[in-house]
Amino acid sequence: MDSKKIRRELDDFTSLQNRFSKLTRERKDEAKHLQDKLKHDIQHNFKQKYRLGLEDHELLEWLKKHFGENVMKGDKCLVVYGSETGHAEELAFILKSELQRRGQRVRLCALDDIDIEELAEEKLVYGVISTAGQGDYPKNAKEFFKQVNSNE
Repeated sequence: MDSKKIRRELDDFTSLQNRFSKLTRERKDEAKHLQDKLKHDIQHNFKQKYRLGLEDHELLEWLKKHFGENVMKGDKCLVVYGSETGHAEELAFILKSELQRRGQRVRLCALDDIDIEELAEEKLVYGVISTAGQGDYPKNAKEFFKQVNSNE
């Protein structure tokens, strides 16, 4: 069975090679255009996959190399999270990474790690908060919400 499969794949490959060779002989301009487009698409996809595989510090170095030193001079923002099981914390980390990738300077912290007065100083705040049990506040956000409710 394997030899039939290999033979079929080899036949398919040679068939495609023959078609391309025929195209190259008969319509050189079209063949050249298709080759150039394929080469461009492969290079573009490789670069995109390469960037996606970089660690944060490697990506920052790549951005600096391609766009200059002032890559991280974007707006400053705060991402806060309240999480019981860790899911909202994970989503907040993903949001932080995406914002950094887009040139923002980001600070990430749990809601209990900031004072309510600090929020007024922030220009841009993103919140990722989940509920626990029957709509209760998550563990690492209870103190924050106590502050909020006491200021009302």
